[in-house]
Amino acid sequence: MPEFDVEEGLELPELMKKLAAFTNAHFFSNDTIFDYETWKFPRNGKRPYPSPQLSRLQHNAGIYSAYFETVGWVPLAKETGSPFSKVLNDNDRYGRKNPYYNVMPDMAESQAKVLIPLAIYNCTECIKAFLPVFKVDFSLRRGGNNNYIANGEMLHDISADEDWGKIGVIRFNGFGYVQINDAWQKVEIRNGQMIETSLALKSGDKVALVVRAGGLIVASRIIIVP
Repeated sequence: MPEFDVEEGLELPELMKKLAAFTNAHFFSNDTIFDYETWKFPRNGKRPYPSPQLSRLQHNAGIYSAYFETVGWVPLAKETGSPFSKVLNDNDRYGRKNPYYNVMPDMAESQAKVLIPLAIYNCTECIKAFLPVFKVDFSLRRGGNNNYIANGEMLHDISADEDWGKIGVIRFNGFGYVQINDAWQKVEIRNGQMIETSLALKSGDKVALVVRAGGLIVASRIIIVP
C-alpha cells in the first residue's frame, strides 16, 4: 500500500515494529489524541509518541481527517463535549472553548479501509516467515500425435532458507496442477519431480505448473505455446 513502506524479508520483530510505528503515526486512540500547538495532551497522562497532530489535519465542522492515497480522506477524531466517545445530546456542536476529542464508533469503517489491508499484508509476511522457500520449474517438449510432454519440478531453495535448510532439502510429494488458460489438469509430484504428462495444446495456449501445498502456493513461469 502506498502509505506503508512495503519491505519484504524483514525479521518478525522488525516487521511488527514497523507496523506499530505506522499505525501510531497515522491514527489515534481516545487516550492518545494530542496537539502541541493547542496544548492538548494525551488523557492517559503518558508522554506522547509520534502521532497525527490535530492542528495539521483537515478540519471540517468538528471532524479532523487525514488523506490516504489508497482511500482518500479518512476521519480520525471528532470534537465533543465529553471524554466519552458515545456522547448524548452532543448535537454535532464544535468550536467549544475547552473541547474533548474522540475517535467515534462510526469512523471505524473508514479507518478499516486503510488498516485491514495493512493487517493482511503483515499477516502474509508473517506466514511466509514460517514457510519453506520453494520454486517451480516447468517445461514443454513436443510429443507424438501433435501433443506436448510436460515436465516440472518443485525445488526447495535451501540457499534462501536458512532455518528450514538446517533439516536438509525438502522433497515435495503430492499433487500439482497444470493450468492451461482457464482450465486445470491435476498432475502427480514425487520427491519434487512431476510425473511426465501428455497435454493436448494448440498455438497461443498459456500453460504453467501450480502447486498448492496447504497455505503455500507456488507457480512456474507461464509458457505460451508457439
